Amino acid sequence: MKNSKDMKIIRKKTVNNEQGFVLISALMMLVILLVIGIAATNTTTIELQISGNDKAAKQNFYAAESSAYEGYGVLKNVKDEILSGAAPPFVQVTASSRDVDIETFRDDQRNELISGIRDGTTWIAEGEVNENSADGALDNTSYRSIDMGASQGSSLSLNNSSGGVVHTYVVVGRYDEATGGRRGEAMIEIGLRIK
Repeated sequence: MKNSKDMKIIRKKTVNNEQGFVLISALMMLVILLVIGIAATNTTTIELQISGNDKAAKQNFYAAESSAYEGYGVLKNVKDEILSGAAPPFVQVTASSRDVDIETFRDDQRNELISGIRDGTTWIAEGEVNENSADGALDNTSYRSIDMGASQGSSLSLNNSSGGVVHTYVVVGRYDEATGGRRGEAMIEIGLRIK
């Protein structure tokens, strides 16, 4: 049997033994760095997805905008055809009626905008039966227009000082995702007045 003095020495050696502390500290630091690295990787992945979606949305927006301006240019070139009653298929001419008051007429026009050219499901591509849109210069783009009639303050029967009735038009450009295209859709609407 060992005496109590020997027991104290053994206990003292065991309690004061610091071997392995550096190993445990290093392992703890590695675990902390591993957690920080995983969090940074996840954050980077999410940020890349966000920036990719933002880029696609901007590209879609600009493609739709360029299509709307393309429609605007074509519309200005065919204004004589529209006024003579031979509007191209992409131009929807609202039916004016003298039997209704102006507010009812404007409400009908707004409804034609909302359920007509603003609704992408109503667009019939160029070359299809009953086509009502024109293909844009860029892939997966198209445009439509609606003649809203004579502008407010303009007379239907009298010419203005520059020699013509001012008509209000709405031109809508659209980008629609197709196979191999960017994600999403975009639709841009611009208004213009042509005499």
